[in-house]
Amino acid sequence: MTSRLFTALAATGALSMWAPVCMAQNSVPNTKMSATDSTAQERRARTIVVSASAMPKAISDVPLQVKVLDRNDIDDRSAASLPDLLRTEAGIQLATDNVLGTALSMNGVGGENIKVLIDGVPMVGRLDGNLDLTQIALDNVERVEIINGPMSAQYGTNALGGTINLVTRRSSTTTASATLRAESAGTVNTLATVATDVGPVNVRMVGGRMLFAGWRDPAENRSRSFSWRPREQYTADADAAIAVGSSHVRLSTRLYTDLILDRGEPRQPYGEQAFDTRFRTTRWLHTLVARTPLTDSGTFLSTTASIATFERRRTAVVKDLVTLAERPTGDPSSIDTNTAVALTLRSVATTHPFEGISADVGLDLLHESVGGSRLRIANPTMTDLAAFAVADVTIAPWLLLQPAARWAWNSSYGAPFTPSLAIRIGNESLVAKASVSRGFRAPSLRELHLDFVDVNHDIQGYSDLAAEQSISSRASLTWFPDAFTNGIMRIEPAVFSNAITNMITLVQTDGTQFSYRNVGTFTSYGVLLEGGLAFPSVELTVQVSHILRSSMVDASLPLLGASELAAMASWTPDGTALRMAASWKFTGAVPVLVATNDGAISEQHIDGFHMMDVTLSYPVLSWLRTSASVRNLFDVRTINAVNTDVAHSGNGSQRIAFGRSVMLTMEITP
Repeated sequence: MTSRLFTALAATGALSMWAPVCMAQNSVPNTKMSATDSTAQERRARTIVVSASAMPKAISDVPLQVKVLDRNDIDDRSAASLPDLLRTEAGIQLATDNVLGTALSMNGVGGENIKVLIDGVPMVGRLDGNLDLTQIALDNVERVEIINGPMSAQYGTNALGGTINLVTRRSSTTTASATLRAESAGTVNTLATVATDVGPVNVRMVGGRMLFAGWRDPAENRSRSFSWRPREQYTADADAAIAVGSSHVRLSTRLYTDLILDRGEPRQPYGEQAFDTRFRTTRWLHTLVARTPLTDSGTFLSTTASIATFERRRTAVVKDLVTLAERPTGDPSSIDTNTAVALTLRSVATTHPFEGISADVGLDLLHESVGGSRLRIANPTMTDLAAFAVADVTIAPWLLLQPAARWAWNSSYGAPFTPSLAIRIGNESLVAKASVSRGFRAPSLRELHLDFVDVNHDIQGYSDLAAEQSISSRASLTWFPDAFTNGIMRIEPAVFSNAITNMITLVQTDGTQFSYRNVGTFTSYGVLLEGGLAFPSVELTVQVSHILRSSMVDASLPLLGASELAAMASWTPDGTALRMAASWKFTGAVPVLVATNDGAISEQHIDGFHMMDVTLSYPVLSWLRTSASVRNLFDVRTINAVNTDVAHSGNGSQRIAFGRSVMLTMEITP
């Protein structure tokens, strides 16, 4: 079925590309803002962010460094999931595991220290400290806001390295659409959206399915298993929004399911049996958002209440390859379930107590619990209650200060006091931003209460863990030089530093037993440069980053540096609706420290590599838009790598992506 569907889409895509370009003048126009629509200052002012405060603000008015990837960026990169969108961003690194999924690091910091939000609500369900970003579909996402540096004062734990907020789509009118996407690597995505008014209530419903049949690397000797595991995902979103007087209320429910099939190779000597393992994930997120004006002078109260649940169940069976029957393995450890539940309540009052001063004052309540067989106690819980305040103080039209602070109480550890200070200085064409802030990362419930013992492991949690803490600083400059009469040039250099103490690290405590302790320190420094050119039909963005990191095992070892270079370009020929876009990233060789046989420390490298995607999109009719993409143009599959743990060494390979593929997309909007 996959091949027939891909063939049909290929025929449709070919017809669309052969259609006369002049027909585009009567089709749906491209909505990307051209460089001559406004001045550079007006164009910047139109970019609105919601992650940095309770009320939406123009990106130029926010003293923090924020990047917004909007729907145009998502479409230009044919991004079906969050890793597709971020993999060509300099300063952001992705690591993919076939079972644990795709993890993220920003500014040299990753894992538990990156906060991921959906409409301001934190995601739960970390495995080995990471969220699987592949489980974050973008079909119902309007834009992605990326805040570099700590946001712990505003958002609490896990926001030490950076914060990513996904803002979902809204509808205020009756609409319907369907999207069909097929990829030659074996992926078929379908999505349907309906929005309408039911009396005073605006209802929006979205449902989708992603099927990946699995991919085998021809260079690997596999007869039954896959280099990249088959997986099947379902998403369902339902939103209801209503205006009650001057108040606005929105209720949403989101369901996500994911099934990964790990098929084993036939067992020797006869090859009549194999071990298969299924990993099934289910996520629910129920959210209620209410925004109410308290006074006529612009004071608002925004309240968000949510319940998030996560369950991941691993089941291993013995597969009879002759009869296709399945039976349990007989090993109790072949079935394992991890669960997490988080209840959050966040209430923020936005007020203007004096002229030139606005403030967000709020309360955060988080109650979470986890479950599973590898815990010392059943269903441990943690409660966190915090008060925070963020003020925007306009001293002059060109000078803005933003102090912030967070006070918290936690039932499981001593929550630190978390202050920050950001400053914005500038005029319409030149803006400088700088910030210094404390960040923290709370010990997770599994780090506090883990009890994992089998023939290969003896790992124990530690109930007296303290929070990781950091001091981070960042400075950036945004400059619009008057270099062109019909276009815009943008130059944005930035520098940053992170110093993290009390890092939670797994250490050997007794014989073969390991436990979590606060013994690690970590530092990172970086330089990032982004430049852009925008003309009526062409846009080009170039990014350069160089990041230095210390060893997480021994901070006295030399700093290790790695560089990245990325570019994104788009072209809309004059008088047409044809759009061509390309994104490219070069990840330089990454140095790592490994132990030699004599116990000395040596520096080795993980190979560098290129990634590139190209997309062509064209509206065949007013209700039908098609696109064709070549993904992983350079056919990068694996690179030479070494074990990054200083306690072990050895050569090997690291999987980067499955091979080059072609993706075709049809979007129908009646």
